[in-house]
Amino acid sequence: MAGGFQKTMMKAFGATDHLMTVVSVTDITPGFRRIRFSAPTMIDGRETPTASYIRLWAPDPAEPGKVHQRGYTLVEPDAATGEVSFDFMLHEPMGPASGWAAAAKPGDTIAASYYMFHKFDPPEDPEGYLLMGDPAAIPAINAILGVLPPEAQVVVILQAHAPDDALIPIGKHPGAEVIWTGPGT
Repeated sequence: MAGGFQKTMMKAFGATDHLMTVVSVTDITPGFRRIRFSAPTMIDGRETPTASYIRLWAPDPAEPGKVHQRGYTLVEPDAATGEVSFDFMLHEPMGPASGWAAAAKPGDTIAASYYMFHKFDPPEDPEGYLLMGDPAAIPAINAILGVLPPEAQVVVILQAHAPDDALIPIGKHPGAEVIWTGPGT
């Protein structure tokens, strides 16, 4: 698999390579797919703090042997089973990662690099939180919402690209106000 200079640099900074096998595929909305993977070498007892992410090496559909890196937040990592999920936007036009995810089925494999991470710890006594992104950021936003104190005031602003984007589940938080904006709303 060709990863080029970027992959070499990631390895120099501590990234570890893993082969993941698709266990299940679930369409959460028409354009948002969750894929569960068996990744026992990735989820091998290491810490997976809030909003940890990997670099997925998506194959180029036009050039065999060429791959493209894309970042994905770990969703529901389970050290006991060695499984983890990742959420994919199935946008048009499809890039290499969304094209791969659209065709993925149990038994398929794909490579990923688990890179360094910074643990998210909510700062003490903030006046509030502002989280912004598009649907691709929802897994990280959900992870952050899950660790914020219940009394925190949170504004989440999301940029919709398609009408069904607002159907993507946002993590529950008692102090969160979610605002969708953009052409998909």
